[in-house]
Amino acid sequence: MNQIFNIFITKLNNIINPKFQNVFIRSVFGIGVLLVAPKILNILAKFELITNDFIIKLEFLESSDTTLSFIGVVFILVSSWLFYNERRMNHEYKILSQSQDEDLIINYYVCENYERLVEINNGDLSGFPVQNAMILKNSIMSSLNEIIANHPDSYRNSNLYGDYYNSVEEYLEKYPEASIPNRSDGNFSYFQVTRVPNKHELTNLKDKDGLLKLMLEKNVEFPISIAGGYEDACAGIDLQEEFILRKLWCSFICITNNSDKSLQLNSMTGNHLKSDSFKCFSTNSSKQEDIKIPNVMLKSGQSVIVPICILIPPLYSFKRDEISSTRSEGLSDRIQITNHESIHLKSNEDCIVYGDRFSIRSIKYKKNKSLIETTIRDFDFTNMFTYDLHWQCGSCPHLFFVGENISYKKELLADCQNSIGTDSFSIPPKVSSVVIAEIEDEITHISSIKMNDVIVAKDLVLKNGEHFSFEAKAGAEVIITGYYVPDSEVIYNIPQGIKRNELVSNSLQSYQQ
Repeated sequence: MNQIFNIFITKLNNIINPKFQNVFIRSVFGIGVLLVAPKILNILAKFELITNDFIIKLEFLESSDTTLSFIGVVFILVSSWLFYNERRMNHEYKILSQSQDEDLIINYYVCENYERLVEINNGDLSGFPVQNAMILKNSIMSSLNEIIANHPDSYRNSNLYGDYYNSVEEYLEKYPEASIPNRSDGNFSYFQVTRVPNKHELTNLKDKDGLLKLMLEKNVEFPISIAGGYEDACAGIDLQEEFILRKLWCSFICITNNSDKSLQLNSMTGNHLKSDSFKCFSTNSSKQEDIKIPNVMLKSGQSVIVPICILIPPLYSFKRDEISSTRSEGLSDRIQITNHESIHLKSNEDCIVYGDRFSIRSIKYKKNKSLIETTIRDFDFTNMFTYDLHWQCGSCPHLFFVGENISYKKELLADCQNSIGTDSFSIPPKVSSVVIAEIEDEITHISSIKMNDVIVAKDLVLKNGEHFSFEAKAGAEVIITGYYVPDSEVIYNIPQGIKRNELVSNSLQSYQQ
């Protein structure tokens, strides 16, 4: 009854308070009729029918209102055209209004974990951050399967151990082309020395990594690997070499039915770049086309996951701005962290795409027998959801010096896991302050910090993400006493350089803001 009443009220309101455009169209049509009517009446007045001889006589008289009649005809034609467009616009508005209640929620997700990608490749979405989802298998999945088929293990760490050395000098003697990285720029600031490995070295490693093997077979011209050396104080190694490989990510568009009714997906429109090799992320097809998809019926709250490209990010560490973060159960002793974040690369061309790539511009779907098209934003590194698995283990707090810039120095209390000990360092020239930061999954307990035998601080507790800073004098000697407690058991058989470099680089970039 209420619905009938509402319809009646709406119709009555349209009569009493008509829209301006309707009044205008009717006025134009009425003026046109008034201008044409005298001419029509004049014609009809001279129409004669002679019944005796059955002669019909039609006489057109000259009239001075011919111009006005012509204007009247134009007015009628214009009003008819306006009326047609008004009806068409009302129909489009009706369809648009049906989709303005956010029938679809559309987000981009990037999976950064190899084991989760293997699950997806096998059709298992239990680790995907969106529940009640199905995946659309396309050419992207074929490229992903090719990489997985070339990889020897069920896991992938994106780094491999090299040799170890007694000093940076020994390393430079063996590899004179190596260089000392900038400890302030946040690229490879954790490493004490870096170099580009030659193709012969990488060929010897290719059977240990599927992506590396594929990149060598395709003869890519992009940087494939960086070798870096760092002091692994926890393991008692003066300089541990580590080969940093390209990571493997996959990007997906997630389409969720947010309405209370079932929706049927019809098609997608966008750019489809077809390739069987590695290309820059910025490379794309200029031709926009319809992308056929199965006419999936999405129930309320159900999602479909569409792979759009395989991403291979750059070797250097980059800035990440977290918008929000959630933690959930992962695999083994690891947790899964899903972040809504922005990633800032030096250039998008530093990122590589393998195989095909889809750039979706719009999605068509059916609702209540109406075909609705909704436009969507393109994939953007600065607005996406990422998820990865993380070990909840730490190594020790980290030391930074602040002068004209903030720079990374070293790890502190490396031998003091769960047992109290001391560490020391000297303040170099042009350093005005010191930062002791906890950037790993652990808690650091500092009993005291002394500078030239004067207590600077005592009884400090630093959790992950916290730091303590104090002013310093060049040439001063600092002694720190304390220990750290990891959140879980430390994994020693996994190369840690790449992960610590990311943590150090993120800290540097955060402090430099």
